Amino acid sequence: MENLFNIIYIGIIGGLINLDTTVFAQTMISRPLVTAPLVGYFLGYLLGCPGEGLNLGLVIGVLLELLWLNTLPMGASLPPNVSLPSTVGVSLCLLIKKTMVVEINILIIIVIIEAFILGSIYGRLEILTRNILNKKIARAVISHVNEGKLWAVSILNWKCISYHFWLGFSLCFFSILFLFYPTILLISWLPAKVVKGLLLAKTLLPLLGVAIAINMFFTKRLLSYLIIGFILALVCKFS
Repeated sequence: MENLFNIIYIGIIGGLINLDTTVFAQTMISRPLVTAPLVGYFLGYLLGCPGEGLNLGLVIGVLLELLWLNTLPMGASLPPNVSLPSTVGVSLCLLIKKTMVVEINILIIIVIIEAFILGSIYGRLEILTRNILNKKIARAVISHVNEGKLWAVSILNWKCISYHFWLGFSLCFFSILFLFYPTILLISWLPAKVVKGLLLAKTLLPLLGVAIAINMFFTKRLLSYLIIGFILALVCKFS
């Protein structure tokens, strides 16, 4: 019962943060680097371990941000959803860690794999819902404008925001609910060789993220910024 309350609470937070992706504000708090620590802290606070939740959120957020660094919702582009999977991944990690004794690195890599898969599924679902919903909204807006009911356009905007909030809440809630026990069973079932492979994968993930970043910045105009940033990172690390 306590877990159910926590999942509902996280569903509300996830639904609100997800609005920032393209529907409302777009202040970039929906990026994994911000979403995961925020969700980790709030859920950790409910579980009595806000510090641990924040730390796990930072680790998961950084890894997911590196993997999705080149997925930005600009213009007509609708890349994989990165906000909701970050919320689900951190929540699963904290809830499972409080339920059973588990190697934290194994748990982190598993929830990251699940989050990465969910991101593609949510992205496809968002495209589908927009193709259906946007056509209806566009026709309704044109009809209201022709009738001179400009106030009705504002109501439609709020209805659309409300719809996307409840969609985000539902995806968060049911994803955590349905993945909680299967993830526990998967961790208990994993053979030792697979565990070693997953630990190696977690070590290589940052390298993959760095490769994605280099690929993004590898232009004459931006390469100098990458080199300066790399040098500053080395100086700050080893001074």
